[in-house]
Amino acid sequence: RDFLLKMMEGTTTGANKIKGLLPSGTLVAHKSGLSDRNKKGIRAADNDAGIVTLPDGTHFAITIFVAQSSENDETNARITAEISKAAWDHFNARR
Repeated sequence: RDFLLKMMEGTTTGANKIKGLLPSGTLVAHKSGLSDRNKKGIRAADNDAGIVTLPDGTHFAITIFVAQSSENDETNARITAEISKAAWDHFNARR
């Protein structure tokens, strides 16, 4: 468990996804991924899953799947970042 969390905390890919709109320095253990695009330019999957640490030391788990998207990669990442930020705001407001 500790090894897996440490590896996920050090992930450098997908920095513009779950972490994208969170406050600088927020600890996020995550793993992003994406599929290729088909001949029509559709990306079957653009994903990120992780555990976010809130300022008070509590955590929330989040998994976001952007599926069957014809948007560019930056837009897909922005969608993920906005969902993650909404979750951050929700859980922070409860503290």
